[in-house]
Amino acid sequence: MSRFHFLPLVVLSAALSAAEPVFAQDFSKATDVPEDFMVLNGEFKVVDEAGNKMLELNPVPLDTYSFLFGPTGKEGFIVRARLKSATKGRQAPTFGVGLGGVTGHVLRLAGTKKQIELVRDEAVLASAPSEWKTDTWLWFHLQVRPEAGKWIVEGKTWSDGTPEPKDWQISHTEQKAPVSGRASAWGMPYSGKAVFFDDLTVTKLP
Repeated sequence: MSRFHFLPLVVLSAALSAAEPVFAQDFSKATDVPEDFMVLNGEFKVVDEAGNKMLELNPVPLDTYSFLFGPTGKEGFIVRARLKSATKGRQAPTFGVGLGGVTGHVLRLAGTKKQIELVRDEAVLASAPSEWKTDTWLWFHLQVRPEAGKWIVEGKTWSDGTPEPKDWQISHTEQKAPVSGRASAWGMPYSGKAVFFDDLTVTKLP
């Protein structure tokens, strides 16, 4: 009989998803923007909503806002977070998270287009439909992994309180090595409504 035992895929997947984050921030003990955040532009503050603390982005004036968090890295990282905002008439926000600093890859919800997008330097690399509903939390999961001399960028989103999708919703293969940088979070409050950020984590891929 073989001495080797192989874990079922379900068990292996659970083990990988349970990896300890190298960075985590849920704002539960924060009273202001954490000192290890680098706010690039915008006015952010910690707020409490029914006992849940989160980071709020002031939507005025209308612009593109972002901040950096977590360790610096080039590949092999996962960033996860949940974000929410609201629509106003036909106007909808754009928000998301990224890896590789300001010029790295970003997984974002484009509310007006009703889709999620994988972008780099504002160039859309891939897109997929989104069923996000106004004023509800949306989870983001973005990762960059090396594979055979290339880099695979993968992302997915799902509504808070629903199961995380097993499959990637969006994927792109890069021929050039990604740049080194920190994780990022972005908000473009086109609807004039605040954007909220919570439960940010950065994890190393096994």
